[in-house]
Amino acid sequence: MLFYPAGGLLVAWILTLFGFDHLALSAVEEMTGNAYSLTVYYFAFAVLGLIWGFGNKFAHINKKTESKQANS
Repeated sequence: MLFYPAGGLLVAWILTLFGFDHLALSAVEEMTGNAYSLTVYYFAFAVLGLIWGFGNKFAHINKKTESKQANS
């Protein structure tokens, strides 16, 4: 399960190479009026990766349940 937050961090790092971190943080600052650090940027991507992982896990469980019900 730790694979998904690590994947989110990898995506964040790759996007940082293209300057997306500055764009995202300045957009959040414009919307909220609060300045956030790069730590929040990486934390947000780790959380998004974790949510993505849970979504994939539950979608897989749901597909198993649906196929069992269809076979019954």
